[in-house]
Amino acid sequence: MGGLGTNKEIYTIKYHPTIPNLVFIGTRVGLYRSDDNLLTWTVPVAAYDFIDVAFHPTNPMIVYATAKDIANRLYVSTDGGVTFTYTTLTGNSGAKVKLSVSTDCEDCIYAASGSGVYLSTDNGLNFNIISVPPTSADGFSVNDLDTSIVLIGALDAFVSTDGGINFDQKTYWSLGNTNAGGGDFDVSYLFSTDYIHADLRGAGCVNGVFYLNTDGFLVKSIDNGNNWEIISEGTGVRENYNLGVSQSNNYRTICGSQDNGTSIKVENDWIEFFGADGMEGLIHPLNDDWMLGSYQYGGRLRTQDGGQSQEYVTPPNQNGYWIAPMFYDPNDQMTVYSLGEKVFRSDDFGSSWTELGTPLFSGEIKFATIAENNSDIIVVARNQYIYKSIDGGATFFNIKNNLPSNSITDVVFDPKNDSVIVVTYGQYQNSSNKVFITTNGGDSWSNITYNLNYLPCLSVVIDHTDSSNIYIGSEIGVYTKSKNGTSWILYNPDLPNVAIKELEIMWGTNTLRAASWGRGLLEYSLVGRKSFPVIIKTNISDEVTEITPKEDVEQYVTAEIQYDNPLTDVFVKW
Repeated sequence: MGGLGTNKEIYTIKYHPTIPNLVFIGTRVGLYRSDDNLLTWTVPVAAYDFIDVAFHPTNPMIVYATAKDIANRLYVSTDGGVTFTYTTLTGNSGAKVKLSVSTDCEDCIYAASGSGVYLSTDNGLNFNIISVPPTSADGFSVNDLDTSIVLIGALDAFVSTDGGINFDQKTYWSLGNTNAGGGDFDVSYLFSTDYIHADLRGAGCVNGVFYLNTDGFLVKSIDNGNNWEIISEGTGVRENYNLGVSQSNNYRTICGSQDNGTSIKVENDWIEFFGADGMEGLIHPLNDDWMLGSYQYGGRLRTQDGGQSQEYVTPPNQNGYWIAPMFYDPNDQMTVYSLGEKVFRSDDFGSSWTELGTPLFSGEIKFATIAENNSDIIVVARNQYIYKSIDGGATFFNIKNNLPSNSITDVVFDPKNDSVIVVTYGQYQNSSNKVFITTNGGDSWSNITYNLNYLPCLSVVIDHTDSSNIYIGSEIGVYTKSKNGTSWILYNPDLPNVAIKELEIMWGTNTLRAASWGRGLLEYSLVGRKSFPVIIKTNISDEVTEITPKEDVEQYVTAEIQYDNPLTDVFVKW
């Protein structure tokens, strides 16, 4: 939290363009200033939610700032940010006021919000409204060489060529609908010069070149917004919620991400399967062309041809959590479960659904899991509540017992012992109640947080070896220990310090795959198994469909294995 303490959110950090080591931090509790590069700081304005800071183009002593919870004020400093006074943006009610300056008019300061575009020509002493554009100002910038060019936008970008009086729309988020249209998956929008993805988050202009960051791309325009170039392709910055792995094809993963839909990783490429917000996904372990994906609040999609086509298979009347749980029966993978306020089961991989039971808490199920060895055992959680079913989801009973009254972030069974369950907690507050385990099916729980201390924990899996290593996805990476160990170690020092939202184990390749919030998908070998044989692909003669394979029809099993040494003991187990 940048040293600001619990729950003190940081909105912006702006370094002074000409004074070394001078930096301003806009926070939830005021505007902070440091002149020694964050070694120490003062608080010129000790209140309000400061969201933007701008600097006079030629006078280093003049600094501007705005706060979203008192949006009719522009704060101005004439002593390098040591002290501030404020002027009023008369008539402004927009919550977020963005600022912009230009060398073309040194004493001008532009401000924009949902209420309009404002201009001061006297360093912020007085303001006049220029216009009310047909958009709010999540992104706002004046051309730093020519004040006749003004860019503003929220969902799309609009540009003015007359100083902010009139605006024309320059980008169209709807072009990206081809990303979610099914059929031939026309991705020509990626090469369109007026598609930059929906939702502007920021805007800037450097030497006459406009830059925008959106919910999908970083883009630039060298001709004042008429044409745009995507410059962020190839960077692993996707904000992933969930992932589903194929246990028969190491190259295939389905993942859902914030604002960038559901994507399918194949051997040498990605398939953009569906738009919106992507959530939970799963892949049939014996037919990697069969997948289920999700969008917000429990919407379900199915493909049976590896993502080339799609169909809606959401259970009727399902009211799901933002990231609604979904999983398949480990003992009958044609059976899948979708969980909202109630539990739904499909025995035909989503073609039809049966409504089962409802846990005894109010609201949607947020996290859930099924036992590996007995499919009648299901555990569901919402906030501090955790319930268990031993009849396949028809009825539930409380197993919270001595667990803390904090919100659960994940729950998982030991694949070798259905009586062993681990839950995680993700609160930031100073609580060392982050990881708990039960060895008796939930009758009692033990705190195994140990040296993780206050680290928020977001996800968990347990592998299938004799040591049964537990892996914790935390706010800053992955930690692991053996099931009976009493100390956690950093799983992989090369992993970025990034929040890990979900973990999945690829059994055949002895690897752990992670969905990260901001660094895409990541993978590494399980502890102690980097040198093990790797089963890349497994196939049977008649891959799984609604009618195959049939009983008493022999299957020829093929496996592609990578290993540096001779294979001396190969067998098939089913």
